[in-house]
Amino acid sequence: MTDLKLPSAKKPILVIEDDHDTRVSIRGVLESEGYHIYTATNGMDAFNLLDKIPTPGLIFLDLVMPIMNGWEFFSALKKDPSRAHIPVAVVTVIPEKALGLDAMSVLEKPLDLEALAQVAHQACN
Repeated sequence: MTDLKLPSAKKPILVIEDDHDTRVSIRGVLESEGYHIYTATNGMDAFNLLDKIPTPGLIFLDLVMPIMNGWEFFSALKKDPSRAHIPVAVVTVIPEKALGLDAMSVLEKPLDLEALAQVAHQACN
């Protein structure tokens, strides 16, 4: 997880991704766009982190993760009235697995990093 630095003028983004290389790629692209990025490797860690950071303008969410997977995280997030408004963009190898989730966007892995940045701009600017 990232340290708890002060966020930039843009809304912060939370990346929930268990794959180290994917997480680093997403973080690098978004930081180069001026966003402050918080990361978690599973849904449980993400929920714990949400209590300690500013409300994110967007959550990038992997679906297949240990401990608390993306579907469980998404369901719990949407049931929490104080967090249900946070937009979620799903990142997955199989986009069809995101069917039924009311995500703002579904991005297929391997990620198109330009599309990833566009989703961030749409949600956070």
